[in-house]
Amino acid sequence: MSTLPYKDPYMDWTPFAQHGTGCKRVGWDVRQAKAEFTSGSREVAIRAICPEPGGGCGRVFEFHVSLAPDRDPETGDVRSGEAWSSGGVDKIGYGTKPQRIGDVWLHAGPPVVEWASEDGPEWWYVTRSAEPPTRHEDTLGKVFRLRRAGRQLKGRFGGGAGWERGKYYGMNLAETREDLPSRTAAARWVEQRAAELAAAAAAGGETS
Repeated sequence: MSTLPYKDPYMDWTPFAQHGTGCKRVGWDVRQAKAEFTSGSREVAIRAICPEPGGGCGRVFEFHVSLAPDRDPETGDVRSGEAWSSGGVDKIGYGTKPQRIGDVWLHAGPPVVEWASEDGPEWWYVTRSAEPPTRHEDTLGKVFRLRRAGRQLKGRFGGGAGWERGKYYGMNLAETREDLPSRTAAARWVEQRAAELAAAAAAGGETS
């Protein structure tokens, strides 16, 4: 089981994450993500998250490992490495409290850049449930901020409804709109348009 059999399982292992003062949660939501590249490099990250809903402290700890088969051609340094980081769930979105608008819930994504979260999330998933989505099928679409030259456009939000598989990889929004005056208006448009798309798909037709 252990990849470090020479390490004492009691004395040589230290806590990966610790809850904040007053936290009401006992365990952690532990998640992983992996990536492979044509260069042969691989990356894996593990996050321990204490979600805010249910009295959680909203802390997140991440351990990131990068494995590369070669060295930097200029310095000769090994490209492989590891990194450790921690912070609040507002930096990643997942684990924040969802916000209800009418009959749907908005689940925040991360800020546009980690160190500039004063503007809030860059986008939100729209769902019927307060539970955080883990598949595109769990969502109706997205609400997102509109930007020009990197700056947010005041009083302008976009919405995307439904999903379709991308031509090469991943999932893309089936339909988008970028003239919505508020986040609430965008969420309501996503809800309505997603319902229309689903009804059309069930009937085998198209909507205009």
